[in-house]
Amino acid sequence: RVERLKQLAPQVAEMLGATPEQVATTVRAAELSKSDLVTNMVVEMTSLQGIMGEIYAVRQGEPEAVGRAIREQYLPRYTGDAVPASLPGLALALADKLDSLAGLFAVRAIPTGSADPFGLRRAALGVVNSLLATETDFSIRAGLAAAAKLQPVPVSDEVLAETKTFVERRLEGVLGELGYAYDVVAAVLPARGDNPAAAVRAADAL
Repeated sequence: RVERLKQLAPQVAEMLGATPEQVATTVRAAELSKSDLVTNMVVEMTSLQGIMGEIYAVRQGEPEAVGRAIREQYLPRYTGDAVPASLPGLALALADKLDSLAGLFAVRAIPTGSADPFGLRRAALGVVNSLLATETDFSIRAGLAAAAKLQPVPVSDEVLAETKTFVERRLEGVLGELGYAYDVVAAVLPARGDNPAAAVRAADAL
């Protein structure tokens, strides 16, 4: 997975308009992104994943920007949680979630009813909420397509479309929670559902 993130995260960073320095930070953070998962601290207290990764990275001489991105990759952890504040952190967080969505939909590990063992609803919501909170333009379709190319299993166009629709359904729910009328949301999604930040601007305009 880290090998995939090392390729995907910088692509996402470039889609977000990152500078060369930010892209380099993203690559390094991706290389170290899962290192803390094998430490006794995180094995004992899994909620510290990313948090310990930042601490270990900075204490071993990595730039603070790299450590921050390692921590931010898991944000937001739940509704209302903080979102990544740095561009490398946002790029790595999006890449991590898009990788999960593309790969697990490809092997048909899709949530059913209340069962969602791999947290794909949370991942999709994390993508939507991060982009909305940071008012960042980003194509869900392009991000998923980039993630799909790196998967160890084939990801068909049908699966990509299904995954994109899954993310858009989370966006639909969030727009409703934000107070937009049903008919406004229904009008916006077909035209702007691929870009959550643009969807909110369109809903405001309507």
